[in-house]
Amino acid sequence: MSIPVAVAAAGQVAEVAGQPIARTLLGTAQVISELAQNARVNKHAAIALSRRVDEFLTVIAASIDPDGGPELVSGLDGFERALSSAQDALSSQSRRSYLSQILYRERNAGRLQSISEDIRTAFDVFMISANLQTAEASMQTARALQYSQVLDELQATSSHLTDAMLTELVAAPILPGRPQLHFGRGHEIQTLVDSLACVDAARVCILGAPGIGKTSLARTVLHDAMVITRFGGRRFFVACDAAEAQAGFLSILSGAFGLGGRNRQILEKQLLDALRSSSGPTLLVLDNFESAWEARESRKEAENVLQLLSTIDSLSLLVTMRGSERPSGIAWTRPFFPPVVPLADEAARQAFLSIASISDTDSGMHALLSHLENVPLAIVLMARLAQWESTDALLARWHESRTAMLSREQLLTRTSSVDTSISISLTSPRMRAVPEAAALLAVLALLPDGAMDSDLRIWGGASAQSALSALLQNALAYRTSTNRICVLAPIRAHMLVHHAPGQELLDALYAHYFGLADLLQQVGMPRSPEVVATVAPEVGNLESVIRHALAHAADPVPALQATLHMCKLIINAGIGSPGLLHAALPVARRAQLDDVTAELLFKWSSMSHGTSFPGDPEALLREALALYERTRNVRGIIDCTLHLIPFGSPSEGIANGLRARETALQLRPGDWRRVARCEQSTAAAYDRAKKVRGSRACHLRALEGLQRAPAPEKETRLVGYSMMCLAEYDFVEGAVPRGIARVRAALPVLHAADYAVGVGNAERILGCMLLEQGADVRAAAEHLERAVATFHASGYTRNEGVALTYLVHARLAGDDGEAALKALGDAAHIVQFIGESWALGRGLLLHARGALAKWQGDRSEARLALRSALLTLSQRDSLRGPEEMLEFQAGVLETLAEVDLLDGDIRAAHDRLLVAALINRKCEQGPSVVRDLSQLARAMPDDAALTLLDATRDALRSLGHVRDLAASLEYSAAISREIAQCLREVNAENSPAILPAELLASVFGHLSLHDRFSASEVCYQWRTGATQFARAWTDLDGFGVLSPRLVIAMDRARSLPIRLGFSIELPDTSSPPESRDINLASLRSLLTHVTQHLHHIESLSVRLEIGHDTWPLLLDALSAAPAPIGDAAQPDNLFAGSAPLLTRLTLRHVLLPTTPIPALAAVTFLHLKSRTERGRAYQSAHLGLPELTEYELDVPHAYYPDAVQPTLPPAPKLQVVRLLGPCSTPIMTLRPYAACPRFSMVQVPTNMISRVWRDTAQPTRQVVLSLDGGTFVGGANDAGICRLFRDVKDYSLTASLTPHAFLRLRALVADTTTQLNKDDRPVITFPALAYLHVIVRPADDTSQRLPMWLRAPRLQTLRVSVTDCGTPAAQDDLEKQLVAFMASLEPRGPVFLELDGVTLSSVPAGFVPRSASLALDHFRVDRIAHFSHWDDWLAHAVGQLVDL
Repeated sequence: MSIPVAVAAAGQVAEVAGQPIARTLLGTAQVISELAQNARVNKHAAIALSRRVDEFLTVIAASIDPDGGPELVSGLDGFERALSSAQDALSSQSRRSYLSQILYRERNAGRLQSISEDIRTAFDVFMISANLQTAEASMQTARALQYSQVLDELQATSSHLTDAMLTELVAAPILPGRPQLHFGRGHEIQTLVDSLACVDAARVCILGAPGIGKTSLARTVLHDAMVITRFGGRRFFVACDAAEAQAGFLSILSGAFGLGGRNRQILEKQLLDALRSSSGPTLLVLDNFESAWEARESRKEAENVLQLLSTIDSLSLLVTMRGSERPSGIAWTRPFFPPVVPLADEAARQAFLSIASISDTDSGMHALLSHLENVPLAIVLMARLAQWESTDALLARWHESRTAMLSREQLLTRTSSVDTSISISLTSPRMRAVPEAAALLAVLALLPDGAMDSDLRIWGGASAQSALSALLQNALAYRTSTNRICVLAPIRAHMLVHHAPGQELLDALYAHYFGLADLLQQVGMPRSPEVVATVAPEVGNLESVIRHALAHAADPVPALQATLHMCKLIINAGIGSPGLLHAALPVARRAQLDDVTAELLFKWSSMSHGTSFPGDPEALLREALALYERTRNVRGIIDCTLHLIPFGSPSEGIANGLRARETALQLRPGDWRRVARCEQSTAAAYDRAKKVRGSRACHLRALEGLQRAPAPEKETRLVGYSMMCLAEYDFVEGAVPRGIARVRAALPVLHAADYAVGVGNAERILGCMLLEQGADVRAAAEHLERAVATFHASGYTRNEGVALTYLVHARLAGDDGEAALKALGDAAHIVQFIGESWALGRGLLLHARGALAKWQGDRSEARLALRSALLTLSQRDSLRGPEEMLEFQAGVLETLAEVDLLDGDIRAAHDRLLVAALINRKCEQGPSVVRDLSQLARAMPDDAALTLLDATRDALRSLGHVRDLAASLEYSAAISREIAQCLREVNAENSPAILPAELLASVFGHLSLHDRFSASEVCYQWRTGATQFARAWTDLDGFGVLSPRLVIAMDRARSLPIRLGFSIELPDTSSPPESRDINLASLRSLLTHVTQHLHHIESLSVRLEIGHDTWPLLLDALSAAPAPIGDAAQPDNLFAGSAPLLTRLTLRHVLLPTTPIPALAAVTFLHLKSRTERGRAYQSAHLGLPELTEYELDVPHAYYPDAVQPTLPPAPKLQVVRLLGPCSTPIMTLRPYAACPRFSMVQVPTNMISRVWRDTAQPTRQVVLSLDGGTFVGGANDAGICRLFRDVKDYSLTASLTPHAFLRLRALVADTTTQLNKDDRPVITFPALAYLHVIVRPADDTSQRLPMWLRAPRLQTLRVSVTDCGTPAAQDDLEKQLVAFMASLEPRGPVFLELDGVTLSSVPAGFVPRSASLALDHFRVDRIAHFSHWDDWLAHAVGQLVDL
C-alpha cells in the first residue's frame, strides 16, 4: 500500500469508528508523504520516515477518544509538533539544489534519523497517556455499575416511551455504513453536502453510468459530519432493487419502514406519518431508483410516490439512478447535480492501491487503469484480482477475456460483476424500446475517441439519432466537452465480447474511416498541417477500426492500405501507435500480398531507424528489397536501395546512388521527387567520403530538378532538406553567416511541409552553429530546446538524445549547471531506453557528462568520463559510419585537452589538440581545424604561440567565433604583457633615475596637446606616462586643423567622453584638381576615424574655413552608425537607445540639413554662427535635432522676416533660446521659437526686444538681457520694457555696481528717475522678485561684493555663487557680508538658501539651507571689467545668463 493511500485510510478508519482525527495531523502526514516521494537524495530514509509516521498515525486514529482528558490532548500536541519538525526538515531539503543535496547527503541523513527518533518518543508519550485514560475510564465504569439505582432509573425512563415511538424506532430501515475506501469526489461530496445541509427540503438526483460509484457517493454524503449535524438520527436509506421483481415502489418504501397493508391510502398516510417529524428535518436516500421507475407500467406510480414525498416540507430527498434522465413532476434543486464521471487519475490510483497487493511504482498499473478508464466498480474488481495476480498477467487476461474477468466467484450482482451491471442497463425497458440502440452501441465500442454527430449521420443510418438518444438516456454513452459521443472503456470491452456489430453498420464505418486514412497520403505536402489537424482527433478510432477490419473483414486490402497510411503519419508527424504494423504484417503475409508486405517492411525500417521502435533497419530493408525484386517494383527497388546506402561503404553508396538516379530518370512520367531523393542520398554518401564538393553538387541538382517538377510546391520537404544540407556545407567551409541564413530560410519551408524531423534537425544545426560562434549561447540553447521538443513530439528518440547532449554543452556555455544537469538526465534516460547497441548515443552522453564534471571542477571524474567516451565512440554504430564517429572523437579530444590544460599537463594537451586538428582536417571540418589550432597555441612556447594566434585570428573573426576569438586575444595579450614586463625590467636596470608613471602622467596633463605628443615620443617611460592615463587626452576642443594626430589622441582617450573641436581647411576652387582630390581623400579617411569614436564624443565643434563642399563629407561621417564599444569598463549611459553620447554641437559658417542625422540624435545644445545673411535658413535648424533643448544663434547682419512666414513644426523640447546679434531676434519671433519659455538677448536693439516680447504669446517668466546702452537710453519703448521688468520673477545679477547703474536699475524697476548723490546709495525694491541669483567673482572689490541696496519682499529662493573665496581672512569677511546681505533683503516669508562655492557657519533666521539645484559651471559667467560709463555697466549687470 502506498503512503498517501495509507494516510487517507487512517483518517477514514477513525471517522468510521465515530472518532474524527485531527485534520492538522492528517494534513501534515500527507505533506510528509508527498515530500518523501519527491525526494531525490536520501529518498529511502525519507520514505522510511514517512512510513513510520503512517503506522503511528493509524494507531493513534484508532486510539483517540473524543472525550479525552488534558493528558491525552497534551500527548497529541507533542506528536503534532514532532510531525511539523519532520515536515520542515523535508521541505528545507527539497528547496535546495541537487548539487547541494548531494554535498550534504550524510548530514541530512543524520537529521532525518534524529527526527524519526523524536517522532517515536512523541508516539510513546501519547500511547502512555491513552492507556492511562483507558484504565481510568474502566475504573469509573466499574464503580458506576455498583449502584443499582442506575438500572432502576433506566427502566423507569423506558416505561415512558409510547408504543408509537417504539414502533418508529424498530421499523426504521437499517442505515448502511460509510464506505471505508472512498477516494476522490471531493468536489461532488461538497456540492451534495451543501445542497442537503443548507437547503430546506432539498431534492437532489445523482445520475451516471453503471458502476460509476453513485451508491458509494450517496453513502459517503449520508455520513458526512454536516449532514449528521443537520439530520441526526432522521437519516434513512432505502434500496429500490426489489422493484425489479415486479414489486411496486410504494410497497417497497412502506416495507422498508415496517408498514403493511393493501389499502393504498392507508399506506400513504402511514408513510407520511413515519417520515414527518416535529423534532427536525429528515433525509431519505432512494438508491437505484431506476429499478422502480424505468418500466413504463410502473413509472407513473413511482413518480406519484415521489410527488407525495415532496409534500413533506421537512423531508430532503437524495435519489441515485442510472442514466441521464430525472423523473418528472419533482421540483429538483437547482442547479442540477451533474452526472457522475470517472475518477481522477490520482484517485483511481489510490483506490487501486488500497486493495491490490502491489507497489505504487508498478509499471503495469497505469496500463490497467487506462483500460478501465477509472470506472470505480471495474477498479475495485480488478484490484481484488491484483491481490494474487501480477499486473502483467492481468493485462494478458484483459486482452483475452475483457470484462468477463471482473466479477466475484458465484456473485453476479450489479455490485460484484461489471458484465452484470452493464447487462442490466442494456436490457432495461428504455433500451428495449429502441432495438437499434444496442446495435449503435456495438459500433461505438470500436471508437475509443468517440464520434461527432456529423460523422454519426454518415455511417450510423437513418435511426442513428433515436438510437443515440436512448444511449444517452441510459448513460451508456456521454458527450464530452468537445461535443464528441463517447463510451466508457468497460462498456466498450463488454460490447466487443458479447455484442458483435452488424455488418451493414460495419461496412459504412469501414468506408468512412478508410477514406479518412486516404487523406494521409498528403502528409509532407503543403496541405499536410491541415490533414494532420483533421486526422489527429481520429487516430485512436482509425487504429481501432483498422485492427477490427484486419481481424474480421473478408477483404484485408483496404485495411492494409490504411495501415500504410497510418505508418506514414507516424514517420512524418510522430502521431499514432507503431503496434498497428505488427498486426498488419501477418495478415499481408497470409494473403501473399508481396508488394504490401514489402512496403510494410520498408515503413518498419523507417520507424526503427530514428525512433525507439524496435527492429533491424538493414535486415528489414533487404527483405523488402527482395520482395520488390520478386514483383519487379522499380520504385520500391529504388527506395530500398537509397535507404541501404548508409549501411555500406561510402564508395558503394555513391555508385548505388548514381545508378538509382539513372533508373529514376527513365521512369515515365518523370518522377522528379524520386530523382531528387536519389541526389540527396548520393550526397549523404559523398558526405561520408568527406567530399563536400560532390555533396553540394548533388543538392544543387536536386533543387534544380524540384524546380522543374510539374508541381514543385508539393516537394517543400525535399527542398527544405537540401537547403539545410547546403547550410551545413557552408558551415564546414567557413561561410558561417551564409550557413545561418540558409538554415533560417529553410525552417519555414520545413514547417510548411510539416516535416518534423527536418524541423528538428534544422533547429539543432542552427543551435550548434550559434554555440560554435559563442556570441549568443542563450539563443543557441533556445534552438536546441526547440529541436528536443520537436523530436520528442514526433517520436524520434535518437535524434532527441543527440540534441539533448548538445543542449548540455550550450547550458554549460551559459553557466547554467542546473539546466545542464537536467538535460543530461533526460539524455541518460533515452540512452538507457534504446540500449547498448547505440554507440553514438552512449559516447555523446559520456562526453556531455565529462564536460559537466569539468565545469563543476571535478577534473578526475571529467577525465574518466571523456576517456570512456573515446572508447565508446571507437565502437561500431549501426546507423553511423566510422568517418562520422571519428568527428565526434575529435570533439572529445578537444574537451580532454582543456582538462589537461587545467591540470598543467601541457604536453598531453598539445598532443590531443594536434590529433584533433588532424582528424578535423581529414574530415574537412575547416572551422574545427581553426579552433583546434587556436587552442593549440596555449600548449606552445610564447613566440610560436603568438605566431599561431596571429595566423588564426583573422579566420576566427571571419567565422564569427566570438568566444574563441576573445580567448585568443586574451591569451595573446597575456603573452604580450609578460614580454612587456621583461622589457620594463631591462629598462629599469639601464635607467636608474626614472620618475613614477603616475607623476609623469600628472605632469603631461598640464602640457598643451602639441607638447604632449612631443613628450610621448622621447622614450618608453615618457610614452607610458603620456598614454597610461586616458583622461589627459579627453580635452581636444582646441585641436585646430583636422590631422592624423587627432585620430591618435582619440585612440589614447580610450572610451572616456571626449570634448572635440577642430577646423577643416581646404584649398578653394582655384586650386589644382589633383591637389583637391588628394586633400578630399585624406579628409574622408580622417572623418571615417572620427566616426569610429562617435559613441564617446561628448561635445563636437566644427569650423569650415574654406569650401562648403566639405560639409557633405562631414554629414556623411556623422550619419554613419557609431562604432561598437570594445572596452568592458564603459559607463552604462554611452548609448541611450540608439543615440550616441554627443550632446553639444557648435558649427561655424555651415548649415544643418532638415533631415535627421543619426549621430546628432541626442544633441541638446546647438550653437550656429554664420557670416552670411541667409537668416531664414536658421529657422528650420531644429528639424534634424529631436532632442534639442538649448539653441544659441549668432548672425551679425540685419535680417527682417517676410510678411508671410512659413509654418514650421514645433520644437517640443526647446527650453532656452539665446539671441546674439540683430538678425537673430526677428527669426526668433517666428514659430516654433516664439513659444520658448526662456530668452537670452545680448547686444540686441531695444526695438527688437520690444518686438519679441510683443509677439510672444505666453508670459515670459525668465529674461536676462545684455543691452546696448547707446540704443537703450531714450528709446521709444522704455516704458513697456520697464513694465515687463516689473513682472519678471527671476533675475541673475552681478554685484559691485556703480551708482550710475543703481540709478538705471531703479528706473527700470520703479519706472521713476531720481537724482543720485555721490555718497547716497538708493534702495531698489523688486516687488515680484521670487528667485535671486548673486554671483561673486574674484575681481570684485571686497567692499562692493554684495548688493546691500536690494530689497525683495516676495523672495522665495536665494542662491549665492562664489567662484573663489580667496584667503581665509577674505573668506571670513565674505561670510559676515553674506549674513548682513541676507538680512538686508527683508523677505516677508521663509527663503530657501542655496550656496555654491561657499559655506556658512550660521544662517540668519528665516533662511532654510538646501543643496544647490545646479552646479556653478552650468551658468555662463563672463569676467566683468571696471567700466567708466554706467551704460557699459548696465549691459553687463543685466546681461548675465542663467538657465533655470
